Amino acid sequence: MSENKKSIFELMEGKYHFIIPAYQRGYRWGRKEINYLLDDLWTAHKNKPYYLQPLEVVKLGNTDERYRVVDGQQRLTTVYLILQKLHAEGTVFAHTFYLEYDTKSEVTKYMETLTARNVSESPDIYYISQAVKIINNWFSEKKKATPHIATEFFELLKKTYFFWYCLNDGGGQILSEDELPRLEQEAFNRLNAGKIPLAPVELIKGKLFLSLKGKEAREIVGLEWDQIEHGLHNEYLWSFISQDDFPDNRIRLLFETYGILHSIPNSSATDILYGLLEGNYDFLEVWKEVKAYSRQIEEWYLDKNFYHLIGFLMYMKFDIKKVFKLFNDKKDVLKNKEDFKAELKKQIKKQIKKQFKVSIEQFEEILKTDYRTDSELLSHILLLFNVICADREQNSFLRFPFKFYNDTQRGSGWSLEHIHAQHQAAGRNNNTSESWSQRVKLLKGQLSAVNSSDERATELKKKIKALDADRVTQEQKEAIEEYENELFQQISKMTETEMHQITNLALLSRSDNSSISNGFFDAKLKQIKKLDKAGSFIPPGTKNVFLKYYSAEDTSHQTWTKEDREAYGNALKEAIMSFFCGGKMYE
Repeated sequence: MSENKKSIFELMEGKYHFIIPAYQRGYRWGRKEINYLLDDLWTAHKNKPYYLQPLEVVKLGNTDERYRVVDGQQRLTTVYLILQKLHAEGTVFAHTFYLEYDTKSEVTKYMETLTARNVSESPDIYYISQAVKIINNWFSEKKKATPHIATEFFELLKKTYFFWYCLNDGGGQILSEDELPRLEQEAFNRLNAGKIPLAPVELIKGKLFLSLKGKEAREIVGLEWDQIEHGLHNEYLWSFISQDDFPDNRIRLLFETYGILHSIPNSSATDILYGLLEGNYDFLEVWKEVKAYSRQIEEWYLDKNFYHLIGFLMYMKFDIKKVFKLFNDKKDVLKNKEDFKAELKKQIKKQIKKQFKVSIEQFEEILKTDYRTDSELLSHILLLFNVICADREQNSFLRFPFKFYNDTQRGSGWSLEHIHAQHQAAGRNNNTSESWSQRVKLLKGQLSAVNSSDERATELKKKIKALDADRVTQEQKEAIEEYENELFQQISKMTETEMHQITNLALLSRSDNSSISNGFFDAKLKQIKKLDKAGSFIPPGTKNVFLKYYSAEDTSHQTWTKEDREAYGNALKEAIMSFFCGGKMYE
């Protein structure tokens, strides 16, 4: 191995051609690393040489300057992007060194122009495009104090060197392409033996690619790898198999699944991957299984029933790895898809009983549950109800959007909204004459919903009718809150316990919940519609409840009555119990 140094200026003049092997991780430097390098280059040396960390390569052929990069590609790529910026400023002549990404022609093409129609199509292109912005911003800031920053920076690069390690130069050892993997394997293992903090899945990728013979084989597997990773970045697909927000390397989930199915000892997902690395595994056979997992996930995603069943199980602490294990354990007795759907339903029932100590067959008990003592159970039952509402839609494209549910869960979170408010609070924090007038009008507008003719109800109606919305006296102001609370009770005919049961609850994001006032039902309905039009995710079951989809046709849309609660309870029970019938999700 030759050990030397090469200046960046020499790399530019010598027409060097660097190839980034497919087994290496993609470009992942961010603001911290790029700004540190730029700042260090700018401040560390004015009159003395500056040495970058090593660039380790394998020479290809006897004559031309073509090299495969074994280590140092993150820094090499960043230097390339800096030179492109200097060229754009008119400081550097057009030719620099050339970078080629093995098996990733779209990345190589992007590096030539640094323009792309859609930078999100490839994680590598995305990170490189972000690096370009970071470099541009750094030079723009420096230019304010140093107008000729580009020229001065280029002068510094003339005194900037890579430590240069060529693994097969100096000893006359020029390898054929088929012989390269052996030398690269040795270097790769040495560099990553606790020295280079690569993620385990990147080490797996390295071992897989280094076990392949010939460029064509690496190109095929490289394309397959990128296609699977790209597919897992479909957020709608990803959200039905995982609640984790991995920015990249989502393919690790499939390798973790392999580890579970092949009983690799573990105490964590990372241990599984290291166990795979350290074991005596045929990585080509591992890769075949990983591809099969990817195809199976795609098949489940495209089937509406599987999508909803598996998606809901994610929220019952039964992740996609456990789904695959269940599928693997039952494969000898499963005759068709419907058999496995039935197994997934059994698993949902099992998980509900395990986590909440209640059987789904005891649905009357669930209807009586007080959310103040078991809000988690009611939240999961309402989530299941909303998933079922989406599943029973005849249009196969209408699905419960686990992506939006995940996004909300990672944001403000989910809460249980009281359909009939616990307290009436319309206008309480506003003491203007318009506010008092509006409160009187709301009171009078709700009188028709009071069906009782007992003495107390009759007296309340009389007092409210006597109010003048245009002239609210101080004495009347003091009585209005009492009238509001009493009217609430007259309309709902609801006990304190019934107030907090599932028939008076709906699933709503915490942020939307907080924006809805404790007003009468019709006021809440207007706010729900407003949120829906503004783009908030209102779960389908919640929307149906406020639109009184389950109530009698002649029901009033002003109030949430005892009859409405009963109809809602019947709809919940019918949906949940039908869900657990055999065969299809709905018979």
